[in-house]
Amino acid sequence: MVLAALLGCGAEAWAQPAGARRTPQAGRAQTGVGENGALRPAEFAELVDAYAVVQAQKLLGLDEEQYGQFVTRFRSLQEVRRKYAGERLRAIQELNRLTRRDSGNEALEAQLKAIDALDATAAAEVRKAVAAVEEGLSIPQRARFRVFEDLMERRKFDLLARARSRARSR
Repeated sequence: MVLAALLGCGAEAWAQPAGARRTPQAGRAQTGVGENGALRPAEFAELVDAYAVVQAQKLLGLDEEQYGQFVTRFRSLQEVRRKYAGERLRAIQELNRLTRRDSGNEALEAQLKAIDALDATAAAEVRKAVAAVEEGLSIPQRARFRVFEDLMERRKFDLLARARSRARSR
C-alpha cells in the first residue's frame, strides 16, 4: 500500500526540478500535499521510511522484542543521514556560490576544509547509528540488514527515476 502511494502520487514532488517546486497552499500544507497534489519531500521520506520498516521486519525476521528497538534506532539512523545530507548540500551550495564570485583561494580552501570536516563527522555519526541498529540483531540479521540497506537505496533511486520519467511524459 505504501509503495503504491509512493509510485502513484508522491514521487512527482521529487521529480520536479528544484526551482519548479511550488509552495503548498495553506489548506494543503497541513496534509503534506502540495498544490499539484504531489507529496512534499518530507512526506515522501516518511512513506519511504514506513515502507522500509515493513520490508526490514520481513527480510530480517525480527521478533516483537527486536522490532520496537529496531524501528526506533532505524529511524534515528535515517534522521542522521538526512541531517548530514542537508548540511552537505548547503555546504556545496556555498562552495558553488564562492566559486561563482571568484572569492579567492583562502575562502575556497576554508569551505573545502569545512566540507571535509562535515564528511568526517557524518561518516562517524552514521557508523555510530548503524552500530546502534545492529546492536540488537543476530549476526545473520546484521548481514541481512546490510543487504537490505543496499536494496532499499536501489529501490529508492529506481522509484525516483520512474517518477521523473512519469513527470516528463506528462
